[in-house]
Amino acid sequence: MEAFLGLGSGEAPLRTTADSTGEAPVAPKAGGVAVPGYEILGELGHGGMGVVYKARHLALNRLVALKMILHAEHAKSAEHERFRIEAEAIARLQHPNIVQIYEIGEHAGAPFFSLEYCSGGSLDHKLSGTPLEPRAAAELVRVLAGAVQAAHQAKVIHRDLKPANVLLAADGTPKITDFGLAKRLDEPGQTHAGVIMARPLTWRRSKRKARSTKSARRRTSMR
Repeated sequence: MEAFLGLGSGEAPLRTTADSTGEAPVAPKAGGVAVPGYEILGELGHGGMGVVYKARHLALNRLVALKMILHAEHAKSAEHERFRIEAEAIARLQHPNIVQIYEIGEHAGAPFFSLEYCSGGSLDHKLSGTPLEPRAAAELVRVLAGAVQAAHQAKVIHRDLKPANVLLAADGTPKITDFGLAKRLDEPGQTHAGVIMARPLTWRRSKRKARSTKSARRRTSMR
């Protein structure tokens, strides 16, 4: 299983590129997608808002993960804003267990950013429903907790940490990825009802339902 984001713990320089410069060559298209300076090699995955491609940075001859907004020409301004916030959140985090960003830019009205690439797969895929040995699990929690703490110190809260959002470098180093729902504490008014708060709201409703069911069972058993 191929995954994106990954190798290296040094600081990754953030660059900004726009197609208006005309300096970067446009690589051959893959699946109808072309971004100046990159060769698109294939799709790694996509979600409700974004799509991630495996790509080669032509000038550096380096594999990267290239993330773009799905159907950017039809995307709402709020989706563009969330995409920008994700890129800026990653850019301010320099930690060996958090994926690094290389470049952010825009081509033909479609914003994109490139990130580290790794082939180790996701933690979710590695576990495949099988729990880790206790000592290994404790060490993994320790490592990821350090990364989360570093993000919090940089005023970034991930808010969607789960095995599917932890990727593994080729040497097995875990890296937190997908800051699409992240909140920057120094940017007011970022939370959007029905988008970022959907999971907690669903959890609260499920908890209330569970309590009601448990109460009903107790009443039934008393009769």
